[in-house]
Amino acid sequence: LIYTQCSVKDDCDKCEVMVMYCSGKVKRVVEGLASFEVRDWQALRKEFIQNYDYGQSRYTKEEFNSFVGAQARKRISTWSKFLQYKQDFIEIGGWLRNKGKVDDRKLQEKFWCGIHQTLQNRLELSLRIKNPMHKMTQPFTIDQVTDAAEELLNEDWFDRKLKRFKFEDDSENDSD
Repeated sequence: LIYTQCSVKDDCDKCEVMVMYCSGKVKRVVEGLASFEVRDWQALRKEFIQNYDYGQSRYTKEEFNSFVGAQARKRISTWSKFLQYKQDFIEIGGWLRNKGKVDDRKLQEKFWCGIHQTLQNRLELSLRIKNPMHKMTQPFTIDQVTDAAEELLNEDWFDRKLKRFKFEDDSENDSD
């Protein structure tokens, strides 16, 4: 795709362009391949796929299940921690879905399972209030859960700021 966008047609140029888009370590490995040295694009492409498995087995379902189980034991108390969980989840789960290894329903179920029970309880209450007709035989979508989490974990709520400060006249009013 990048070659089409950049109008690169020559095999020698494809080899050069390829290393421009590689990280430092990958670039050094590619530059060490004999096929790169002689600028044989077809051989380089084949060696690259062999050396880097071209993402065919980046994650397994077992690793995904392990991640979800480990994550479920971690408390999420801030929006930034929730976002980190979601990003890590999508990196693994999204890749598995895109490779046809899990379907959307399983992805939604696993997303929910990866949330600590304490936050799950709060999220479920919020989600059921917002979606009273939701069939509980169906998982909530990742977007629904994320929206509810954003509301619950919002660090800009006025009462969260009030708890941090003691007002000067509070001590005077305490005696009344």
